[in-house]
Amino acid sequence: MNDLKIVGKSINKIDAKDKVDGRAIYPQDIYLENMAFGITIRSTRPHAFIKVDTKEAEKIDGVIKVFTYKDVPGKTIMV
Repeated sequence: MNDLKIVGKSINKIDAKDKVDGRAIYPQDIYLENMAFGITIRSTRPHAFIKVDTKEAEKIDGVIKVFTYKDVPGKTIMV
């Protein structure tokens, strides 16, 4: 019955020291030349009907695409 290999035992994590020292690299720390990134803007009003015209945002230099709920497949979840 005592054949557990990890549960209940201490293990050494290979990245622990780098995380504690602040040297660990996380995905949000990586920047590449010409890298695209996204920003999510949420409504400040719960359950509000908001009409958004994305045409002006799409004209801004460097903007690749403006996504709205229409671009995300699946059921819209009201939180």
